[in-house]
Amino acid sequence: MCNTTFKEIKCVQLNLHHSIAATKNIIQRAKDQDISIACVQELYQMRGVPVGIPAHAKFFFSGRDNLKAGIIIFNKDLRTMKVFISRNVVAVTIQVQNRSVLVISAYCPPSEDTLHEIENCLQFPHNGVILASDLNAKSPLWGGNTQDERGSLLLEFTLSKGLIVINEENAPPPTFDGSTGRSWIDTTIVDAFMLERISKWRVDAEPTGSDHNSISYSLYTGRDLDLVCDLETAWYNIKKSHVDTLLFGTRVEGSKMEIAQNALIYPSSWSPVQWDKKIANIDQVIYTDGSKIDGHVGAAFCVLNASTRQEHQYRLSDHCSVFQAEAVAIQEAIKWKTRHFPQSSCHIHTDSLSVLMALQNHQIRNDLIQWVRTHIDSNIALHWVKAHIGVEGNEAADRAAKEAATRDSVDIHLGIPQNSVKKQLKNLLISEWQRRWDNSGENGRFTHNIYPKVSRTRCLFNNYDIQAVSNHGLCPQYLRRFNLRSCSCRCGEDEHDDIHHYIFRCPLLGHLQRRIHPDVHILRVLSHPILREEMRTILRTVYLNERNIFQELQVLIQP
Repeated sequence: MCNTTFKEIKCVQLNLHHSIAATKNIIQRAKDQDISIACVQELYQMRGVPVGIPAHAKFFFSGRDNLKAGIIIFNKDLRTMKVFISRNVVAVTIQVQNRSVLVISAYCPPSEDTLHEIENCLQFPHNGVILASDLNAKSPLWGGNTQDERGSLLLEFTLSKGLIVINEENAPPPTFDGSTGRSWIDTTIVDAFMLERISKWRVDAEPTGSDHNSISYSLYTGRDLDLVCDLETAWYNIKKSHVDTLLFGTRVEGSKMEIAQNALIYPSSWSPVQWDKKIANIDQVIYTDGSKIDGHVGAAFCVLNASTRQEHQYRLSDHCSVFQAEAVAIQEAIKWKTRHFPQSSCHIHTDSLSVLMALQNHQIRNDLIQWVRTHIDSNIALHWVKAHIGVEGNEAADRAAKEAATRDSVDIHLGIPQNSVKKQLKNLLISEWQRRWDNSGENGRFTHNIYPKVSRTRCLFNNYDIQAVSNHGLCPQYLRRFNLRSCSCRCGEDEHDDIHHYIFRCPLLGHLQRRIHPDVHILRVLSHPILREEMRTILRTVYLNERNIFQELQVLIQP
């Protein structure tokens, strides 16, 4: 099964700052973003009991007197076991590639030392370590310009234990942004085994409800990890150096990618852009739109009022996105208004909800959006209008944008969107992965017949589901193949005696096969919750009643 999917385990860590809002936020994110593991510190509690954790999640936490650290497992198929608990530390093990990975959540209060608790935790047998922590330790190696005593102690500790802090230096935004200042005090620490399996590490810019920002990353457990490493290396080189790079024999034009200046804005100086859903018919009325048709991109705005009716069209580079076209249309409308009617009130209508929401983001990483927000003043009002419902100005701007895409020459040259570069890299990865999967020889052919196409979103954790798609598990065919036992099924009706024999055909388990029958495809069984649970019950019964279902084969000895 490992050949058919990257098993991506999404993880997040956050100091909740005893906030119920932060707790609800991370629970909702886990649901929306399919997060499997959340390591949290300073939990919200009432009378020593954590509050806000859903009942379906597995939850492990440190001592009840303070609830300084916790681990929430949202994926019920992850095999976990709590192995360590102390005042400020809690640890569990999860199974990754048949190896035990120690996941630790730790918090170090300003007046205490938690490193000795972590050291005791690391004595538990393990193959890999992920330490998600808020140790209140500062060092320029993971952000900021300050090296305090705790930072020095943490560096000595990690070096002595063979651990690595994987935080990106000064990665925006800071992990702590509160009333006492800004700093990078939340760290992700791993060992060498986990270093090559963790990817997409970042500090999230979205609001958390806490004075800390969350850190997210993914743990990959598939066999073709070199593909992920190659992709992440290529993206790092493009993002940091803006150079062209080769990935799986294909040149990716990283030098043409758009460059965004990350401007950190203090919350006190930030005023959000306001917009509404009203349609204005007074003062200067402008409608904007962007379009991508037949591989060509256009942007336009139309001015509609009593004295003026104008169309302004611009063709953009073919690699531009519709988002860029929508933003350019608003940008050009503001420029036109500033040149011709600098003191007049102006109402700009757009059907791009994504651009309007981007303008309200407190952490902007797009130069176009930053320009628009900087140049919107009290004389400019923004309005959202639903597309294609017969609004005259919106329909006119839509026609003008499509016409602009057919112009002979490009009027505005922009860089390739970062999302487009990422999409190209991912498509190249999928293509190379598919090539390997199709040409992997005799290995995995049973699974290939079930899953001929690879997928980055397919991920099986349940051991019975994996047996069903790999044909590797507790059955006579598997035991004979690897010379573990010479046995067969007592029913005697199928000489193969493989996993599918017990799922679909074995009469000894007929009383459990209520909905499953031989004509049902295994993919139907795996995708239907009732059929899937019935299959798991059947295989669980085989495991528990092996002696009654299997029979040893008699070996004839020649005289």
